[in-house]
Amino acid sequence: MLSQNVTIDAALIGAVALIVGSVLGGFVATFFVHVTTSKAEKRKVLRQKNEEIYLLTNQMEEYSTSRAFDQGTLPRAKYTEKYLTSGNNAFVEDNIVEKMKMIASLYVPEIVKNIGEYQQEINRANRRIEQELDPKGRNAHTLANDYTYASTAINVHDDIANVNIKLRTVLLKVIPRY
Repeated sequence: MLSQNVTIDAALIGAVALIVGSVLGGFVATFFVHVTTSKAEKRKVLRQKNEEIYLLTNQMEEYSTSRAFDQGTLPRAKYTEKYLTSGNNAFVEDNIVEKMKMIASLYVPEIVKNIGEYQQEINRANRRIEQELDPKGRNAHTLANDYTYASTAINVHDDIANVNIKLRTVLLKVIPRY
């Protein structure tokens, strides 16, 4: 009889241990699946936000290049209306940079400083557009034949492209860490 009770007790303990182990195993597995899924989802969102900032650099480059081109081809009044008055595109660049800063501060705070530097360099390029690419009343044909003007226009375009490449490089370095 004693050996029968020991067998029943051992069987009962084994069954309870199996049930407890199964329940704990289920909780642990669920926890790890949740953590893994959460990390993957976070990486996905961070990658999307980095890509969004990257696309904003493309938009900034297109806008600044267009602005530099228009400085030499549009009459001054039309250029001023298009780029410098508040009713039109006067704040496009500021809006692009502010959007970059907002996204970075929420999702990738370590690059906010880089975006501030980016903004300063874009502002510097814009000052060059305003000061060095001022057509001074000359028409587009005359400007096209002016080597100094054309060279300056190319340098300004290169400055804008380099500033965008610099920020894009920072973005590409940040992406793999997530």
